[in-house]
Amino acid sequence: MPSQLYALLVGINDYPPEVGKLAGCLNDVDHLHSYLTGSFDKANLAVEVLKDSDATRTNVIKQFRSHLGKAREGDVALFHYCGHGARWASARAFREFYPDGKDEGLVCIDSRRHGGFDLADKELAILISEVAKNDPHVAVILDCCHSGSGTRGADAFRGLRARLTDEVLDERPLDSYLDGYYARLQQKNQELFIPSSKHILLAACERTQLAQESPDRSGVFTSTLVEVLNKSGGDLTYADLFLRCRAAVRTRADNQNPQFEAHDNFNSGSGFLGRKASFIRHRYSVYFDKGIWTMECGAIHGVPTEPQKTVALALYPEDDQARLAGTATTVQVGPQKSKLQLSFESDESTR
Repeated sequence: MPSQLYALLVGINDYPPEVGKLAGCLNDVDHLHSYLTGSFDKANLAVEVLKDSDATRTNVIKQFRSHLGKAREGDVALFHYCGHGARWASARAFREFYPDGKDEGLVCIDSRRHGGFDLADKELAILISEVAKNDPHVAVILDCCHSGSGTRGADAFRGLRARLTDEVLDERPLDSYLDGYYARLQQKNQELFIPSSKHILLAACERTQLAQESPDRSGVFTSTLVEVLNKSGGDLTYADLFLRCRAAVRTRADNQNPQFEAHDNFNSGSGFLGRKASFIRHRYSVYFDKGIWTMECGAIHGVPTEPQKTVALALYPEDDQARLAGTATTVQVGPQKSKLQLSFESDESTR
């Protein structure tokens, strides 16, 4: 168990009419809050909740820094957001790195007021990096849309509703991003870069999909996540939690695939929110065969087979399974075996 768990839970239903009201976000926050209080020692649990009118852009940023910023090594920092997600035309300076010219952001209660802005992905990256510099276990759960498409497809016939509001086409000024962070880099003639930090992102859907909420006033992703955690006792690795959540969500929404993304060598085999996993994680043999590195693990084990998707892997020497040798990614996934590209040099006789 973590020394201390700091959680910031944000839920917004009562958006202005021009943004579009939602129905399940407050319930989602309450359900995750209940799970946390029932699963962690209250003495080690510190939770801040922002709902509706309290969930302003300023308050979210302030609590991210002042509350989650308390987390140190051995602690856990958790950010959970349920609300609208949307795209906004990004500052021109980012076009070199993101040719689509779009920010993907969280729509705070006041984001669409005159002079307001969404909390952009490029700003969230800064906030996460500020928290991560103290080396806690950082987890981010986003139950919102990350797509500019308004098509709901077959899911609309199930009564599901997308957590998506209108895209903003006016270009956002560079100095409007989180205290002028990127504008200062440009003024100093420094390379414009998005901070990267060690954390895991649990997202409700792919970037081109919509996150749905059901008629029972709950988000498909958050309700499924909490249900899986409760049924398992919570003692799951992120990797196992992902497989179970993805399978369960697909039974409830036809076009919503949850995404778990481990950044900067975050160990997806670690227990959810720092808890000790109650089972031995699976390991698969990797070896050099016929000119390419091969893993005895494939689609039957849950590895995605879509050509545009890659899976990141942690590799350990067979004779020293506690020492990380490096990482690899899938380049071809078969039914029971996958071909890999290693990110490091290795002797071809190594297993």
